[in-house]
Amino acid sequence: MVSTTGEIQRAAARRMRLLVVGLLALVMVLAAAVVWLAATRPDGDAADQGRRPRPGGPRRR
Repeated sequence: MVSTTGEIQRAAARRMRLLVVGLLALVMVLAAAVVWLAATRPDGDAADQGRRPRPGGPRRR
C-alpha cells in the first residue's frame, strides 16, 4: 500500500495531537494530586507527630 504525502502528514498530525492531549491530561492529574495532598495534610506540628525521632536517639537495652 502506497501512502501519499498528505496521508502521512495527517497521520503525523493526529499522533502529535494525541501526544499533546495525553501530556495535558497527565499534567492535570498530577496537579490535582498535589492539590488533594496539600488539602488533606494536617496543619502545623501535627503533621510530624509520631514520626520525629527521640532526642537521645533510639533506645538500646
